[in-house]
Amino acid sequence: MNKKRIQAMERLKSVIPKSLLIRIQKQFGASDIHRWKDIENIYEDWEERTEIMASWIPENSSVLEFGCARMVLKKHLAPGCIYTPSDIVDRGQGTLVMNLNEKPRELPKYDVFFFSGVLEYIHDLDWLLSACTVSCKSLIASYAISDDTPVAERRKHGWINDLTRIEFSRLLDSKGFVVMEQSEWRNQILVRADRQTNRA
Repeated sequence: MNKKRIQAMERLKSVIPKSLLIRIQKQFGASDIHRWKDIENIYEDWEERTEIMASWIPENSSVLEFGCARMVLKKHLAPGCIYTPSDIVDRGQGTLVMNLNEKPRELPKYDVFFFSGVLEYIHDLDWLLSACTVSCKSLIASYAISDDTPVAERRKHGWINDLTRIEFSRLLDSKGFVVMEQSEWRNQILVRADRQTNRA
C-alpha cells in the first residue's frame, strides 16, 4: 500500500465506526498499521499462547516470528534456536519489517514460521500459505475459527477473514502441510503443521 493510501486510512480511523473501517480495509487489502504501532495493543496475557506453541519448536531450528510484538517467543525457544523477529512496524532488535497484506515477492527461508495471533488479519490466506510452502519446513500458528465467533464479533477484533475449523484444516492440507501437533487456547486452535517434502 502506498504512503498516500496509508495516510488516508489513518484519517478515516478517527471519524468512522470500526466495523465500517474493517470493511474498507477488506476492500483495499489494507493493514491496521496505526493499531500495531501502539505497544499497549499487545496484551501480556497472549504470552500463554506463545509458550504453548513454542514447545513444538525443535532444538537448533531457525525461527522467523511474524507479528513479533514484544518478542516473548525468544525466551521460550529450545536451546540452539536462531530467532528472527518480524512485524508490520519496526520493533528494534533487528526486526524484519514486513506487511504480509502487501504480498512480498518472496518470503525468506527458515525451518519454522511462527504466527501467533496473525492469520486473522491477513486478507489472502491462500496466497500466504502458498508462500509458506516454499519457504519453511514447519508452520506453527494460532487461528480463531469462525465456528465459535460470530462475524460481527470478529470485526470488533479487527479480524479480516472467517475460516471454519474444517476450512482452516483443508487450507493447510491443500498447501501440502500435515498437522503434527494441535491444541486449543480460548476460542483458538493452535497447530504445528509440517510441509510434505514430496509436494514442495
